[in-house]
Amino acid sequence: MIRIDAVWLATQPVDMRAGADRLLSMVVAVFGSAQAHHGYLFTNVRAEQTTFSIPITVCPDRVSVAP
Repeated sequence: MIRIDAVWLATQPVDMRAGADRLLSMVVAVFGSAQAHHGYLFTNVRAEQTTFSIPITVCPDRVSVAP
């Protein structure tokens, strides 16, 4: 089971064609880094589709994200 300590909701809609790397770059642009055990929730323009990303492993040179 994945532990989630906090969930963050994006305030702007996101192009759902964006992959995990682009979503992660948006998180890093806003927060400075992706925190372990935090979930990030994104929605499309019509708010009919959502994506939930959780950083699982944080390494100095990369971050793995599970969509």
